[in-house]
Amino acid sequence: YYQGAKKFSSDIIVRITADDPFKDFNLMDDVVRKIVSENFDFCYNNKPATYPEGLDIEAFTFKSLEKAALESKDSFEHEHMTQYLHRHPELFKTGSLQHTSNLSQLRWTIDTQDDYTMACKVFDHFQKINKDTTFLMADILDLLEKNPEIAQINSQVQRSFMYKG
Repeated sequence: YYQGAKKFSSDIIVRITADDPFKDFNLMDDVVRKIVSENFDFCYNNKPATYPEGLDIEAFTFKSLEKAALESKDSFEHEHMTQYLHRHPELFKTGSLQHTSNLSQLRWTIDTQDDYTMACKVFDHFQKINKDTTFLMADILDLLEKNPEIAQINSQVQRSFMYKG
């Protein structure tokens, strides 16, 4: 992250992971707007958890990323680079975006076979409607409300320990 942000002279970086296929660009925009409007170093929507796991958004300034990259000596923090920011809130001005209702019991990430099965059901549904369609959080919530059995597929999988709280 640090080398890429440095190469492209990035001011704000948004962390996106490959195991979260349902990222919502509107939610990303909300977090970025919050980091800019409130002059945060680091802004996220996963502490406290109110969004489905997999819709985690973390945005941070280049300055805070650089501090984390240069000061952290912990290999876990280098692999999961925002952990330095989470573990040292005294060093950064942080903000949290929370949903109006708690949706943290939902799991929209892929760490297990059940997660993959659930994700396939969601993708299959939207591909049947229109192969070129973009679907976002509200669309998935609507699908799960009409088909609660889809959300049950991976409901027993525990939320990642990194973002509990």
